[in-house]
Amino acid sequence: MEEKHIVVKCCRCRRVRQQDRWVGENEFTAVHPLYSHSYCPACMEQVHAEISTWPVAAAC
Repeated sequence: MEEKHIVVKCCRCRRVRQQDRWVGENEFTAVHPLYSHSYCPACMEQVHAEISTWPVAAAC
């Protein structure tokens, strides 16, 4: 059975985490990886900024 690795991909910009850095999808070369989705640090910052402007979030 072929060993598969779980690869973390940003669900917003689609960059892929490789060890300590995030690279573009076209720079990533794994064959048939299993993906788990998250946010890269830059997108996480943007998402938090957007959410903080929502009326519900401001009330919490």
